[in-house]
Amino acid sequence: MVLDIEKFHDFASSNTEDRDKMAQLFIDQAGVYLQELVSTHEYDAIDEWREIAHKFKGMAGFAGAVQLYESCSIAQNKFDVKRSDREEILNMISKDVDESVSCFKMYMNEA
Repeated sequence: MVLDIEKFHDFASSNTEDRDKMAQLFIDQAGVYLQELVSTHEYDAIDEWREIAHKFKGMAGFAGAVQLYESCSIAQNKFDVKRSDREEILNMISKDVDESVSCFKMYMNEA
């Protein structure tokens, strides 16, 4: 499951316009967090990696982005693995961001 829409509805307002704003905020912030993870990976800043993964996981959890929550949890917990393993985790997160963003865009178009 990419997106648990019921969890998103629990988090967001019952107002459709507010839900769309929250979905757009998720899309925007997911891009920011992903770029921050890319940067910390490039510079081997593993403590920052763990901190960003933790924040990203929290946002994904509140928004109902199930797969992204899981991959960010892995990133947070396995922050000190080999660089190549972190790169695989980053690729997984990137894929999960793309899928979550696509789901939220479809959601907003259906509203």
